Amino acid sequence: MLEELRFYSYYLALVPALIALFKYKEYAHTKAKYFLFSVWYIVITEFVGTNLYKWFGFANHSVYNLYTFLQLLFYLWWFKSLLVSSNKKKILSYFMVIFTLFSLINVFTLQDYINETATYQYALGVIFVVTAICFYVIELFNTEKVLNITASKYFWFSIGILIFHASYMPFYFAIKYFLYGNVKPLSIANFVLCFIMYTCFAIGFLKAKKNTDN
Repeated sequence: MLEELRFYSYYLALVPALIALFKYKEYAHTKAKYFLFSVWYIVITEFVGTNLYKWFGFANHSVYNLYTFLQLLFYLWWFKSLLVSSNKKKILSYFMVIFTLFSLINVFTLQDYINETATYQYALGVIFVVTAICFYVIELFNTEKVLNITASKYFWFSIGILIFHASYMPFYFAIKYFLYGNVKPLSIANFVLCFIMYTCFAIGFLKAKKNTDN
């Protein structure tokens, strides 16, 4: 039962996705509108990936590997759009190019994209995204917005992404290499971290207000 827990992440993802649709008019003029598509892509990926495995017994590695690439690349682009510093924007542009090139190399030479998780791609992408979040948070703390930081939808999105990926990546590698792929603790960790991340996303969308872009 616990091994299957990770497959219920689809239902967790639906919560912020539906809230995002309901609140769309409140943030349609802001960069949060792009996050709406990101959240619904998560829902679609979870649905397709889960049912490929449960209904047909097909390996779903390629679905999640593609999802990992596109989602992490989106995060890099999105945080770049939030930054003010031209130097930091340039660094994230380099990250995007490096991540894309490395992912292509990984597909054709390093790992089997169809039958295994693209762990190298994921690790590099997470390192870049965590760096991007740090850039954003540093800028945020240097503005007056920090005085009311919990009112920022972007802050909640950032916290959700940071908690999930910064926690899941080391946990995943620890289980893979030290617990020899024991699925149960990984499934529990995935579900708990998804719950936290999607809760943060939901709070972020609920914080959306007209005439504000923060």
